Amino acid sequence: MKNPLISVIVPCYNVEDYITKCVDSLVAQTYTNLEILLIDDGSSDRTPDLARQYAEQYDMVSCYRRENGGLSAARNTGLDISKGEFIAFVDSDDWVEPEYIEKLYESISNGNADMAVCGYKQEELSEETVTFDKEDVITAHAAMKILGDIYPKENVLLVIAWNKLYKRALFETIRFPENRIHEDEFCCHRIIGKTDFISVIPDVLYHYRVREGSITAADKSQDLRHLDYLDALSDRIQCVRKSHFEDLLIYMIYSYFEGMKQLLVRYTDETIRVNDLYPFFRRKAARMYLRCVFETDTYQKRDYLKLIISPKRYRDVVLREMGK
Repeated sequence: MKNPLISVIVPCYNVEDYITKCVDSLVAQTYTNLEILLIDDGSSDRTPDLARQYAEQYDMVSCYRRENGGLSAARNTGLDISKGEFIAFVDSDDWVEPEYIEKLYESISNGNADMAVCGYKQEELSEETVTFDKEDVITAHAAMKILGDIYPKENVLLVIAWNKLYKRALFETIRFPENRIHEDEFCCHRIIGKTDFISVIPDVLYHYRVREGSITAADKSQDLRHLDYLDALSDRIQCVRKSHFEDLLIYMIYSYFEGMKQLLVRYTDETIRVNDLYPFFRRKAARMYLRCVFETDTYQKRDYLKLIISPKRYRDVVLREMGK
């Protein structure tokens, strides 16, 4: 179908200073058969008024107000009411290039893919461009293997929800987990598992604003909700175990323990002491070790046992290796 309807879902919460730049970038898209869904998640500032003004001015824009439930709940509301054959997510404090939708749609069409992914640029508190080295079409198996290593840039490019265009069918049985952070980590492997091919392009089409107060900002680094990350990585292991990607299980186990290592060094001595986190990490590590002991290699067994025996000593070694 030529130029099918594409739904752009924009969760909005207290973004009166940012929503104008975001929505202006969407109504200026070179691909015009859009429905732009502004989902106000119970904002207490002027955000809903601004959203209504856009809905009154542009036929392609609609605004919906719901009780505050968080980012995942707002995205899920958008999925439930959207009508497009394709779905895109844009956060309301970010903005996109004019060709954002057009280039992603062309990439899906040309690659006969189920999903297209582009690069992004971080703005404000930190500036960095993250993108692919070349245009390519990769299999779901190749994409899932990328998820098994949390460090390369390709991993984050595939994990995040908002630099992509998806066929609607991918979300037929998938919704974002509510009352969690790292919601993208919970969903990415489930979405990729439903694809056959994924098109990736090096074009930097999305602008991601890192601002004070966001959960990813430095002042929120000690938030215990980041521990949700381990549950997301554990879910990834379960999904791979039940699917035709079983040969990648060892990579997913590796990413789980590397994620735990990241959390160990993220939290300060004070946060760990006050919240008694060492027993928490020991329990999590021991459970995963016992579940996956037959799928790990000799090096992994030795390394993970060290973490289980003494999370504190393990953390000290990691910090020394990092020069901290």
